[in-house]
Order: sequence, then structure tokens, then C-alpha cells
Amino acid sequence: MAAKRHECTICMNSFKNPKLITCHHSFCYKCLEDYVKVNLCNGCFKCPICRTSIHLPDSGISGFQTNFYIDEESNENFPCDMCGPKSFACSRCLDCKENLCQNCCHAHEKSIASRHHKISDLVSLDSEMKGKIRQHVYCDQHPEEEFKLVCQDCKVTICLVCKAVKHDTHPTKALSDVAAEVKLKLDAKLNQCSDKLRSIKASTLMGEELDRSINDAEQKELKAVDDQCSQLRKAIDKEKENIKRKIKMVYRLLKEENAVFRSYMQE
Repeated sequence: MAAKRHECTICMNSFKNPKLITCHHSFCYKCLEDYVKVNLCNGCFKCPICRTSIHLPDSGISGFQTNFYIDEESNENFPCDMCGPKSFACSRCLDCKENLCQNCCHAHEKSIASRHHKISDLVSLDSEMKGKIRQHVYCDQHPEEEFKLVCQDCKVTICLVCKAVKHDTHPTKALSDVAAEVKLKLDAKLNQCSDKLRSIKASTLMGEELDRSINDAEQKELKAVDDQCSQLRKAIDKEKENIKRKIKMVYRLLKEENAVFRSYMQE
């Protein structure tokens, strides 16, 4: 039977930090790491599914691309805030705003400090509430550690272990503080964009009104020309008929005089 879309074929559980190898198959970071340790030969290993030979990047498993598509599709699975990514949450404490696995939920209910807290199954939460639950992001180098800091020199997010091992001399900021600063900047940009949008809309309305005024003035001028031409045409037609009538009168008199002359000559 084919594996489910959201299940790693090594551990047969839902994906945790899925990595996409070059043959386009995905596995949990830890599962792939353990598998490669046993099966690596001359810098290559065979895919557990299709047996394609895969070259291991110089940076190890972390060098493979994270399969964000699986992460996106699996966003209903939240890690336990107490245990970390090794356990999926099944409940949420609405007072502490924490996601809890089954074991942590039982401990939370028995604790004197939290026994009176309101706990809800994640399944029972509406989509709006689920959208407000913060997704935890874990380090590729140390999958058990959540990103907590931002290295100011390297401009990357790091966990506490990364800070101690590789970035100990670098200035860092709490990820939450950086996120708050970015949010303030984005809010300011949003307000600027909103102001510009209102200005553009006002200018657009002004332009549309000006277009209507110009069109109305154009139609009035064209109508005035048509009316004047119509009046001139009527006056010309009237004068034409007067001239024709006078010409006919003159020629009728000439014809009558000619008739008298001819009559006289015949006598």
C-alpha cells in the first residue's frame, strides 16, 4: 500500500522537518540523517524508495531543500510547546496559549498552577483560532531546537545551540524583538501605502470628474456647431428658393415678350 502523502516512509509517521532529496522524495530530517549514517558510501546513499544514488551535500542533510509544500499542507499538525517537534499537540491551553501533546496535557491538568485552566482539543478549534496559533520553526542543524535569535552579523535566524557553537562572538537579537520591529516597519509601510492609495483614489476620482467635464464641454461645442450649421443651411435653402423664383420670373417675362415679338413679325 502506498504511503500517505503526509507520512515519512522511513518512520511511517507524519513528517517532521521534511527534506527533499534530488530524486524528489521526502523524508523527516532525523529519519534521513539516521538512514544516511548507516547507508552512506563514498559520499552517496541510495534513496529508500526508488534506490536512486544520491550525493550528500557538503553541509550534510541540512544541505537538502526543506519541502515547504509538505509543511504548508501539514499546517494542521502543531508541535507540542513543551516537548518540541518530537511530539505533535492534540490540545491547547486557552489560558497559557500553549499547544500540548497528550502526556503534557495530563500533566497540565494535574499541576496545581494550571489545573483550573481551560483546555480544548485542537480539532474543536475554529479556523480563525487555528490561524492565530504560532507555528514553531526549528533549526536545520539542531532539529530539536527552535529558532530563538537573529544573528545581526550573518543576518540569519539561529537557535541557542547555534549561538553557542558558531555565533558566540556575534551580536544577536531575540527573534520576537526582530519580528516586532519588522511588524512596526511593515505597519508604517502599510499606512503609507494606505495614504497613497487614498490619494490615488482621490486623484482618480478627480481625473474621472475632469474627463466627464471635458466630454460634456466637447459634446456641447459639437452640438452648437451642428445647430449653427443647421440654421445656416435653412437660411441658405430659403435664399436659394428666393433666387430661383426671381430667375424664373425674369425668364417668364422674357418668354412672354418674345412671344409678342414673334406674333407681331408674323402679321
